[in-house]
Amino acid sequence: MLIVFHSGHAGRDGLHLKGELLPWSRLRAAIQRQRAGVVIGFVDACYSGAILTPKGFVRGPPLKVSLAPLGPGGRC
Repeated sequence: MLIVFHSGHAGRDGLHLKGELLPWSRLRAAIQRQRAGVVIGFVDACYSGAILTPKGFVRGPPLKVSLAPLGPGGRC
């Protein structure tokens, strides 16, 4: 399993790392080359959605979540 996490600055062309640009295409290719059975990537940066568009990512309808009470609770 490989988990990739980046939280920082980015632009339309890629991540801004220490004054250099890592293009989205290069980051995506590096992640895809990994031989791990499960690869999870989190990118918390402006324009980070750009890494998804080549795969055809389409936003679906919002998830509907409902909560049901679990019953009485408390302490004696």
